Amino acid sequence: MAKKNDLKKTADELRSLAEQLIGIADALAAEPAPKTEEPEKELSYTEVRKVLAEKSRAGHTAKIRELLIAHGAEKLSGIDPKEYAALLKEAEVLS
Repeated sequence: MAKKNDLKKTADELRSLAEQLIGIADALAAEPAPKTEEPEKELSYTEVRKVLAEKSRAGHTAKIRELLIAHGAEKLSGIDPKEYAALLKEAEVLS
C-alpha cells in the first residue's frame, strides 16, 4: 500500500511540474518580440560642423584636423555622411 501511495504522490508531482512548464511556455510565447534597435538618426552636415566648431574653439583644432584626416578628408565637406556618427563619437571624448 505504501508503494501505491508513493507512486500516486510522484505522479501528482509530475503533473504539477508539467502544468508549471506549460504555464512558463505560454508566458514565453505571449511575450512581445524583442525590440529592434531604432536606426540612428542621420546627422546633418550642420549638426556635425557645430560640434566640431565648438571643440575647435575649446582648443582642439589640431585633434579635430587629425580626426577629419582619419575619416578620409581634410575638411568636413569631404567626409562621407555615413562617417558623421563615428566622427562625432570620437570628437565628443575631447575635453
